[in-house]
Amino acid sequence: RGVGNKRVAKLDKLFPGYVFVNMRMDKDTWYTIKNSNHVLNFVGHDRARRNAGGGIAAGRGHVVPTPLTRAEEKRIFDRIAREAVEQEPSKFEVGTAVRITQGIFIGNEGKVIQSDLDRNRFVVRMDLFKRETPTEFSPDQLELLEVVEEVGPEVDQAVEEEIISELREAWEGQNQVNPFKPKDERD
Repeated sequence: RGVGNKRVAKLDKLFPGYVFVNMRMDKDTWYTIKNSNHVLNFVGHDRARRNAGGGIAAGRGHVVPTPLTRAEEKRIFDRIAREAVEQEPSKFEVGTAVRITQGIFIGNEGKVIQSDLDRNRFVVRMDLFKRETPTEFSPDQLELLEVVEEVGPEVDQAVEEEIISELREAWEGQNQVNPFKPKDERD
């Protein structure tokens, strides 16, 4: 649950805490990754460390990374493809009026001026402090505004014809070009 006790859609991580790397394995690449920040170890089999005397040394040991098999790769990529298909198409198109529902801009309204479907992000132009400001949002931070079409008052056809005929008579009495008269009937 998120802010205001609302349900929040959250993406599940496929393998939380793991990073998959496609690389040519040698001592230099192993060392570079092993000594990167937040990398604890590799997945693979342990090779015991030896001390100077030839005995087994204490410590974490030396883990030899094990490459994924083709079957494991296929299973991972099939799962990614399935999840990509399950994502619904975006309902926010360029020009759509939206209201911001989360974050510091909550309650503001604007129009979508740009969409990046690969990153699932939308740029919304809002009126902030009497200036139009483009700001980037994710779809879960936006909601569509209902577009209300302004409809003029209903006009009775008979009343409209009567008004036009009165205007024609007034124009003809003043010797001016009558805009209500068809072009082929004008003098």
